[in-house]
Amino acid sequence: MNTTRNLLALLLALTLVATACGSTADDSASTTTDPDAPSVVDQISLDEDDATTTSTTDEPAEETTTTTTEVEETTTEPTVVDEVTDEPCSNPPAANDLRWVDVSLDDPDGGLNVRDGAGTDNEILGVFPRRSELFTTGDCASDGAWWEVTTGDGSVTGWVASRYLSDVPVIHGGIGNAIDDPDNVGLEADSLEALVTLIAESYGHDEDLVLTQVGEIEGADAIGGSGVWDTSGLKDDASIGFRIEVDFEFLKDEENGGEIVGYRAARITNAAICSRGLTGDGLCI
Repeated sequence: MNTTRNLLALLLALTLVATACGSTADDSASTTTDPDAPSVVDQISLDEDDATTTSTTDEPAEETTTTTTEVEETTTEPTVVDEVTDEPCSNPPAANDLRWVDVSLDDPDGGLNVRDGAGTDNEILGVFPRRSELFTTGDCASDGAWWEVTTGDGSVTGWVASRYLSDVPVIHGGIGNAIDDPDNVGLEADSLEALVTLIAESYGHDEDLVLTQVGEIEGADAIGGSGVWDTSGLKDDASIGFRIEVDFEFLKDEENGGEIVGYRAARITNAAICSRGLTGDGLCI
């Protein structure tokens, strides 16, 4: 009896186990994933793409063509300051206005050319070195590019390129130590300018000499006086000329009431006018 009960119990247990296994197999079969179906993660990605991405179609990029435009080369002609034109002067210089020659010390012409007309094709009447003094006449041409000028004594009147004229004195490199010149004491001439010219020529000046009086004649009385002159035009690398101070005596014609007929040098000093500067000893560099 007991054996029969045990067999029934074992049979019942096997039956229950078989039933449970069949249920599990059916559940597994019903939940098998389709291999072609997207995973949960892939589905989420697809849903996000559908919500945020606009579908684009790959189309070939539009071909672009670069066009090169040739620019015609132009050449600007330099402005020629000294060119003569028919333009009237809009701002002419005042008459009798003092100007100083402002050319380089190594100017190939040796100074500023004064010509008998406006333009470089006109004849040269004179050449005036750097720092020379000229006076305007008030006439100009080519809208002010050319001015008519004259020397202080009126010996030369002509046309110059106005860009080489300065309205302030052109500073030199310095004036050296003054030294006495006893050799020329006693020289005589019929005018002070002629007397100083003789002295300057003894220092090496030639026909390019430019003589400029500095200040007024001082101490003039019945006997004589004193004056100072600057020279320029000296052909020397270190010096352009000299500052010459002359104490002079009058030469009088006593038979004609003491009329002054000439001048005699009583005392002379000179100092070099330097081009580049002075040494500590007061000599031209």
